[in-house]
Amino acid sequence: MAEPCGTAHDPPDHINLEEMTQNAHKLLQEAILKSNNLPRDLSRKLYASHRHFRNATDQLSNNTIVLSNYLINHDYPKQTKFKNGEIENNLEKLMDINNDELDKVKLKIEKVKNGDKHTNEQIFNKPIVNPVKTFRRNNTFSLLPDSNTVMPQLNFKDKIDNTYSLWKPIITYKPNNIQPLQFQLEVDDDGNGIGYTHPYQIELDLYEPPKHFMEEDDQPLEFPPPIESTQFTYVDTMEKLQNLLNALNLVNEIAVDLEHHSYYSYQGYTCLVQISIQNQDFVIDALKLREHLHLLNESFTNPKKLKVFHGACNDIRWLQRDFGVYVVGMFDTYEASLVLNFKGKKLLDLLKRFCNVETDKRYQTADWQVRPLPSEMILYARMDTHYLIYIWREMKKLLLRDPSRMNLRQVFENSKRICLYKYMKPEFRQCSYLELYNRSNKILNSRQLAAFKLLFKWRDNQARSADRSVEYIMNNTILFKLSEELPSDTETALRCCQGATPTLKNHLVMILPILISCRDLPLEPTLYHTPASIMSALEHVEQENQSETLHAFSSDVTNQEEPLTILAPYVPTAETIASIASTLAQNIYRRGFLPPYERYKYYRNLLRKEYFGKLLNYIQDQSSDQPAQSNKEDAACKVNSEPFLQLKMNNSTTNDNGEGPSCSGIRKQQANVTEN
Repeated sequence: MAEPCGTAHDPPDHINLEEMTQNAHKLLQEAILKSNNLPRDLSRKLYASHRHFRNATDQLSNNTIVLSNYLINHDYPKQTKFKNGEIENNLEKLMDINNDELDKVKLKIEKVKNGDKHTNEQIFNKPIVNPVKTFRRNNTFSLLPDSNTVMPQLNFKDKIDNTYSLWKPIITYKPNNIQPLQFQLEVDDDGNGIGYTHPYQIELDLYEPPKHFMEEDDQPLEFPPPIESTQFTYVDTMEKLQNLLNALNLVNEIAVDLEHHSYYSYQGYTCLVQISIQNQDFVIDALKLREHLHLLNESFTNPKKLKVFHGACNDIRWLQRDFGVYVVGMFDTYEASLVLNFKGKKLLDLLKRFCNVETDKRYQTADWQVRPLPSEMILYARMDTHYLIYIWREMKKLLLRDPSRMNLRQVFENSKRICLYKYMKPEFRQCSYLELYNRSNKILNSRQLAAFKLLFKWRDNQARSADRSVEYIMNNTILFKLSEELPSDTETALRCCQGATPTLKNHLVMILPILISCRDLPLEPTLYHTPASIMSALEHVEQENQSETLHAFSSDVTNQEEPLTILAPYVPTAETIASIASTLAQNIYRRGFLPPYERYKYYRNLLRKEYFGKLLNYIQDQSSDQPAQSNKEDAACKVNSEPFLQLKMNNSTTNDNGEGPSCSGIRKQQANVTEN
């Protein structure tokens, strides 16, 4: 193994922080890419049945544990070591260590910014004028919260509205219209407002792609020149914007993409708009020209001009929210990749397939509000649209191979449907916290869940008022940790908030009363736990399953004609499903919330009951009295039981592994019943 950079053999002056960080990031990307290619879920279970695969994965897991313990031993000698097989505990330890490391990095950056020469010489080895921005430029994949971050939205002429009111379209002039501009409030069945009509609803409903876009090209499009030799304009003045608008009036195909920022804003805002036409690239500074970009509507709503996007679902909404810009006449290359059934549907996959161009996606989550933009980030932004028109032409050739040309029309219809999307402000409902809770693997008791609900609401309120993302105010890891620990003092709460932003740490005095009040709640309110009536019903069903199964075991096992391995899993009957629905309607919805795992156990027991009934009926009808085949029957019964059965029976009918009754167990039950 190569020695890490900065060991005793290398003097500190030779450390190149930027190079070391970039190399580490590339290695991390390669590791993630390779790990994503490993089999998962059912495929992994299939592979795990092979000895060589198990040995390889076990060795890889052991190497990872050993290396991780070696890396943390220097800075965290008292930290509990990682252990094989303890995935959840290892993940929690890893998150704690990462949070501590981020705190250390931020502390050192603050020291440099405050003029600590000793830290400056040892850590960075050179003066840094703006360490926060320099760190972001060199390592743009990292988002470090900075208390002194400039908020561009404060300079916007349009006021940011994070209240619960409905969002109203900001468009004031409607070019290329069939129907004049008008807004109509849409209401639900109860008469409550849910939004406004789409300003270009009529135009999109009547849109038909021009004939030359639906036919083969008379002349093939030349491959685009290299991006380095293509004319480029960074649009940050009204004069340059007007030149861009004039250029758009002369072409019929426009490639478009957006770069967005949402960490330091509740709703987010568009930072860049990239536009490419033949042999020209433009990047618009959307922060500087925000109030003037509505002029793009002249070309973007022109049905004779084709706008080419890749994955436009969010871009369409962001254009409406920030600039009042709408799109009529779009071709989404992502939708085309779906119709063509491509294996790789990302833009980097299409660039590799059609243009043989490799692209670096590490700037995808970069901080695009940084000004001035580094040349690497501008180059990345241009790459998103530079080849897009050529890709659309190549995809059109493939779509036109369908004689009916329905594939191409389907892509245009799907793209039109996306153009009809409307921006809606983030909605908060009383049950919003359950969406996050159900997606997690956490199991919280009544006190913890009450704290989780209140903190979730507090986080959303703070994010709206401060115009920051909810992740900036309090990330999900800290949210769950505070809810689980329920700290009663500031010191314990600070330990739960490792890696948190200063905003959260400064507001602990507001959070502690919430947590302390939840500690005094009763442990079993019916609102959060399964009601007693439902638990008794579940126990009754479990007992009924076992009694019916034991009764079936007493049947004679004879006249077996076919091997048990051909028996297919049994599907529950309509009567059983109707009974379940009736029970749930009478108990769950009337009494309170039933956790997802309890619902899963209920349906699992139902499937076991039905499968046992079918299996034992088959044994009763088809089996023969052949004691010599006992071992074969046991093996066949085990093969069929393993995927479905984990039912815990009493000792007389459960095998040693607890995997359900074996055929020999069935015979024992038969013998006991016969003797009685």
